[in-house]
Amino acid sequence: MNELTRPTSAINKADALALLEIVDDCLRTNNRKGFAEIVRKFSRLLPFEMANVNIVELDDGLSVKKLTPQVPVNFPESWSKTYRAKGLMKTDPVARLLFRTNDPIFWCDIRQRCRDCDSVRFYKLAADHGLHEGFSFGVCYRGSNRASFFTFSGRRLSAPSKRQRYIAAFVMPHLHAAVGRVHFVRPDSAPKLSEREAAVLSCVRRGKTNREIAMQLGVTSRTAKFRVEQAMRKL
Repeated sequence: MNELTRPTSAINKADALALLEIVDDCLRTNNRKGFAEIVRKFSRLLPFEMANVNIVELDDGLSVKKLTPQVPVNFPESWSKTYRAKGLMKTDPVARLLFRTNDPIFWCDIRQRCRDCDSVRFYKLAADHGLHEGFSFGVCYRGSNRASFFTFSGRRLSAPSKRQRYIAAFVMPHLHAAVGRVHFVRPDSAPKLSEREAAVLSCVRRGKTNREIAMQLGVTSRTAKFRVEQAMRKL
């Protein structure tokens, strides 16, 4: 089982409850106002100050070919205009790697790996616009050459903890699905939870312990814990 899909000590119960709420919102939202509220809740878990979402078109080599409409959040407009006008997607070291991995890319990791002249110039230009630390995430939409390109920036992301990396990896695929629903009005398939799994998650959202869930549902604590873990894996 992948480390980022199984229960982990990297997050506490409050984090888990907040993550479940964000996932639930991602499954339900279909407008920009709802998406903006999801980003606001996400910012309570990770210390980012600015966020931006682009829909991009990719070429056959999974490189960014074209930037299409944005789902604006609160990124510096000057940076968005500069990025487009100068065609910076061609020298952006994150954009070159983004669609070749399934994990969020933290900028501090990339700066250690990509030290060519174009990359260094890109880092300086981004810093001039207030973008020093952060992470990005991108993934393709099924059956399409279009993809979502997320960028989150915050000075306190210079040395992301295991908790922060876990939360970013857990939430980003759900934000991707939500953006697809908002931008393309497409009903991305939601995970199928059994009746029992839905029941235990409802209990979890109300702050109940495994023992309390077990008593309410008439099962053992071990069974309650197992069903919570199964539901979390599906989500």
